[in-house]
Amino acid sequence: EFAGRLEPGYDYVDLDNVPQDTFGHGTHVAGIIAARGNNAMGVAGLSWSTRLMPLRVLDGNGVGRVSDVASAISRAINNGSSVINLSLALTAPSTTLNNAVLFAYNTGALVIGATGNDGLPGQPLAPVRYPAAYAEVLAVASTTHWDGWADYSNGGPEVDVAAPGGESSDLILSASLGGGYAYLYGTSMAAAQVTGIVALLRAYAPQLSNNAIKDVLRSTADKVGAYSYVNGRNDRLGYGRVNTNAALRWTMQPGLTVTPVDPALLVQAGGAGTATNVVLSNDSAQALRWTIVNTSPSWLTVTPSSGLDLTYRHTATLHIGMSSVPPVGQYNASIQIRTTDPAGQQGNIILTVRVVVASQVHQTFLPVVGSGQLAPQWIDTSSGLGLSLGDDGTQAVPLPFQFPFYGRNYGQVWINANGFLSFGTGYTGSEYAQNHCLPSISSPNGAIFALWDDLDPSQGGQVRYALLGASQFVAEWRDVPTKSNGQPNSFQVVLWPDGQVRITYAAVGDPSGSTVGLESWDASIDLPVACNGTGHTPQPGQTRFFSTALP
Repeated sequence: EFAGRLEPGYDYVDLDNVPQDTFGHGTHVAGIIAARGNNAMGVAGLSWSTRLMPLRVLDGNGVGRVSDVASAISRAINNGSSVINLSLALTAPSTTLNNAVLFAYNTGALVIGATGNDGLPGQPLAPVRYPAAYAEVLAVASTTHWDGWADYSNGGPEVDVAAPGGESSDLILSASLGGGYAYLYGTSMAAAQVTGIVALLRAYAPQLSNNAIKDVLRSTADKVGAYSYVNGRNDRLGYGRVNTNAALRWTMQPGLTVTPVDPALLVQAGGAGTATNVVLSNDSAQALRWTIVNTSPSWLTVTPSSGLDLTYRHTATLHIGMSSVPPVGQYNASIQIRTTDPAGQQGNIILTVRVVVASQVHQTFLPVVGSGQLAPQWIDTSSGLGLSLGDDGTQAVPLPFQFPFYGRNYGQVWINANGFLSFGTGYTGSEYAQNHCLPSISSPNGAIFALWDDLDPSQGGQVRYALLGASQFVAEWRDVPTKSNGQPNSFQVVLWPDGQVRITYAAVGDPSGSTVGLESWDASIDLPVACNGTGHTPQPGQTRFFSTALP
């Protein structure tokens, strides 16, 4: 669990350079902080890329000298440590220990301490033990699995935050002696949880001071438990139970994200205006104020023009519409959004909205003009060329003829890893791995969606194409897995010079998250076949025929 991540330590009990845990407490604490994750074994610590410096100061009975604890703190600081866990407790203050804690704090290292386990049900609060009682130490109390205060946990005005520490009926699993795992509970475990979070914060935002980290943890803690909070805190849980996600997000600079990034409107000339939605979001826990300050042209409408501040927990939906319909053509409309962060810094984002006004909008929902069996429809492409698309990639390849696709002719086609062909432009990136249903003016447009899903050729299979003389083009996805479940998909798209299209399916892993259909370059013609499990979902052994030539 810790292989390759242990710095040279010291054993103050045995007085050698090989610190040996003889009780299991220290190993358990270390596992909560930094046990290796994503390795299919044991447990995962909160910060499992963190390097650890083991410094043993207590014997197997939990007995040690204050001077050794102070010396260990100094050793850790002098060897570059920025986070120090002290899951131990002393009943009396010590000038020696206090000086060591002050030294750590003033050099930029944050000490996290356990409040102690002396509490008894129904009894007055047991006072916070040392070193957690020192103002410079981040004092951690314990909560239960159900977000209640653990009644064994010491408390008082020194408590900063709380974290899960377990209880006798619901223990915490972590690493133990000899490479095994064991269950323990106590404020030591709670302090270890917070130590892992602080290590994450140090890694993600190394510029944060000790005071800033304390403020982040306090301000983002959840107000749990049955006890009231006065001025934001109480003596049992401090400012609340820590929230790792919120703490990390608080360190992120607030910024506006608009989804989708390329909103579009499609409307028929002479008809009523249409509408679409975009979502405004902010990944940070720091609130971002927003307002619409300008739209252009004048017929573009946006509501609302302002709203609640954005955080990672709160988004806003804008409704984009048209008060009137301009003449036939394509327009690039714009929306100016102004943001203000907590420091008063302002930013401006110009969102471009693609508007297509078509003389007619065709939407045919039963486009299949024929079907056949697999055997006579599958083409051998072994003589074709393989493509190295990777995940979410696309590549342009030449056609042996001009292909008529809904009123435009194309001499090349883009083959996309995610199961579709596009004409006129290629679509590369993860934003095109997420399918949407047809009809839609949103990108991608001008495409044949054979099985549009988040497919990943980098995991296996192959995407290739073959030119069969001057009259036939074949694109094939063979055994390409769906990224989410690894199930293979095999299908072909065949094009002819007269605009005929044939799609044949040999294997379909799970079509419930895919789109099948065709769409013209301006989305004025849509041929939806299936989307997300509805419609005519593709099946192995099935062939579909289409015609894209306009009369």
